[in-house]
Amino acid sequence: MLKRLLRITRWFSLVLVCAGLGWLGWYGYTKGLGRHWRSLLEKEFARYGLYIDIGKITLDPFRGLIARDIQIFNNPEEESLLAEINQVSLDINYGNLFQHEPALNSVDLSGATLIVPLNFRSPQSGKVRVTDFHARIYLFPGRIEVRQASAQLYGIRINAAATLIHPQNISTAVAAVANDPDPSDATIKFINTLFHELRRVRYLEPATLSFAFQMDLANPRDWRINDGNLVAADVKKDSAELKDLVAKFSFENQRFSLRSLHATDSRGELFALGTWDTATGEKKFQVRSTLDLAELLRDEPEFDWLREWEFTQAPELELEGAFLRNWEPQIIGKLSLEQFSVRGVSFQGLRAEFSRQGRSWMASNVELTHRTGTVTGEVIDRPGEFRLRLHSALNPKAIVPLLPSTFLSQLSEWDFQAPPVVQLDLVGSGPEIRRLSGDGQCWLGPTRFRGVSMNSGSGAFRLRPFQVSVENVRVSRDEGVATASFVLDLRTKTVAQLEAQAHLQPAAMAAWFEPSLLPLLDHLQFSQAPDLSLKSDEQNGQTEFSMHIDMRSGVIFRCGPLEVPIDSADADLHKNQDKIDLAIPKGRIGQGQCSVIVRQMHPNAVVDSEITFDRVSLLDLKIRSALLAGWEGQLSGWLKSRFDVSDSSRDSAEGKLSLDAADLSKPHFVEPGFKKLVSAGFNRLGQLNAEFVANLGLLKINRLSLASGEHVLDLSGSVDFTSAVTHLSGHLDQDTGVARVTGPITDPDWEVVFPRRD
Repeated sequence: MLKRLLRITRWFSLVLVCAGLGWLGWYGYTKGLGRHWRSLLEKEFARYGLYIDIGKITLDPFRGLIARDIQIFNNPEEESLLAEINQVSLDINYGNLFQHEPALNSVDLSGATLIVPLNFRSPQSGKVRVTDFHARIYLFPGRIEVRQASAQLYGIRINAAATLIHPQNISTAVAAVANDPDPSDATIKFINTLFHELRRVRYLEPATLSFAFQMDLANPRDWRINDGNLVAADVKKDSAELKDLVAKFSFENQRFSLRSLHATDSRGELFALGTWDTATGEKKFQVRSTLDLAELLRDEPEFDWLREWEFTQAPELELEGAFLRNWEPQIIGKLSLEQFSVRGVSFQGLRAEFSRQGRSWMASNVELTHRTGTVTGEVIDRPGEFRLRLHSALNPKAIVPLLPSTFLSQLSEWDFQAPPVVQLDLVGSGPEIRRLSGDGQCWLGPTRFRGVSMNSGSGAFRLRPFQVSVENVRVSRDEGVATASFVLDLRTKTVAQLEAQAHLQPAAMAAWFEPSLLPLLDHLQFSQAPDLSLKSDEQNGQTEFSMHIDMRSGVIFRCGPLEVPIDSADADLHKNQDKIDLAIPKGRIGQGQCSVIVRQMHPNAVVDSEITFDRVSLLDLKIRSALLAGWEGQLSGWLKSRFDVSDSSRDSAEGKLSLDAADLSKPHFVEPGFKKLVSAGFNRLGQLNAEFVANLGLLKINRLSLASGEHVLDLSGSVDFTSAVTHLSGHLDQDTGVARVTGPITDPDWEVVFPRRD
């Protein structure tokens, strides 16, 4: 009975012990061990220079002690957060632990997550998340070894081994990193950008990164990376895809070396190498690429402009240079493009050599080829200094989508049938047109400017702030040649000063230099090109323009239905802010003379004209009017007219004319009543005097006087040109008789009541 009781007691005690152990295991696994255990372990890690804060310690029945939610700092004051780990399996010698002797044998990370801040001074500014972290970390006196470490970082499987010597000096090492010779903000920005780009990369096939790392924390500048190797068979970033990416790198003697980098795409391949001297901060590199850069960089914000480029063939790019400790660039390179387009404008090729140092850059031996011609030159841009040398034989109309909008309105006035040739040599404090000055030349082939053609043209020009001085201008057309010099005001885009001589049609010169003269010149028709002299000047902010025309070869002046063929004369056009005047003071017409004055108060508005005749044969004039058909004689008097370009209903005319030695038997208007006039005592020859006003197709005749010998017929009334009907009436020989003229203009009905004879 006693034995049986002892056996039951023994089993009961065993059950109690198992239950207690189970409860302790459950409590340790779910609730975690107390603060005392965490303090012991934190002190144990501090022996190795690792100052940690453990969120919870649990007991796993299979893995033993597990530390969770660990934060690692550089010193006891927790100034810089070095890393965050979600869980760590601890191999501890408990006997040594309770004796306060070194007890931590190793740390096992299995599937852990590691979070590392990119900037130790500002842990929240950016962090790198490493997942699926596996490693066995052995802690020896004065040394930490990481063996068979592997992890996932943004789709890359990392395999690494590391050795850290003197880990107790980790605080000194962190301070050394913070005091890197490169400017801290620029370096951190670069690292953040690098990891941001890594997040955007997708690996269609697994990529691997392997390396071995050694560091003596007592001498933080002395660390090494050996056998660094990155392999990615297929890499995709946005719409760009690279294949067979292989990079080999190492770090030793404070120098990171990218020994080789190679990648390919559907167009070409990339070769690169470089070094980063962490002691001086200098970074050197060499790159040779035939990749499709437009596709590779299309989605990069810094290369928005590249989205407008399309490459039929991949560009060839060579770069060599360095970034100094302050990331100041020193770069030289070559670029070669074949068959590409920009904003839909196709080019056959581009070749250039370029360099950049700090804020200064230069492009030399530039050669841009288009189907219409070639542009060559060089550009130098330094702070406070800009220089451009350019030789262009390209048609600018073919590249309109590439030109600034400020030039489009001026360029629209040109039509180049052959590409112009332009040479430029400009210098200034900046690339803005207002800061530039320099010289240049231009040669034109067959060209139309403002709708007027020229066979050829040439000129030299000087660019100054807000103005261009153009000299030695020579323009040829079929009828002759023009030479000129002028100053173009870039602010008002007008010709401020002009001196020109020409043997051309005046309308051509006006269209080129002063289009507002064209409405007045429309009144003149030249059978041959006259000799011209043009001049303009700016005074008190107002520009005055004048044109002198030597019309010795003859001209026809047209004014409504009247055409005045002038055998020879001189004409002057003058324009200022208020009006435009055309004056022909002495025009010879056969044996007679005439003078003409035309005034336009506002461009394309009201035009007033006045013509004076002095014994001009009516046969020498071309008058398109049925009322004057058949008249002959010597014309004297004046004729005034007004034309409103914007409203023809306001057109009007008036005049006072006399016709001597007129043959009264020939005019169509008088012929139906000529026999009646002869019966009244009129002879065949006579004189005509007329005073009239015309408006809206209606001619109001105040006085129409026919005189022959001692007889006079005075008529008044109107002629309606709209219906071609005449309504005139009057007196014969001072009321001794009456007369009426009615009916069609060309065949009116004359009614003459003769005075009664006693």
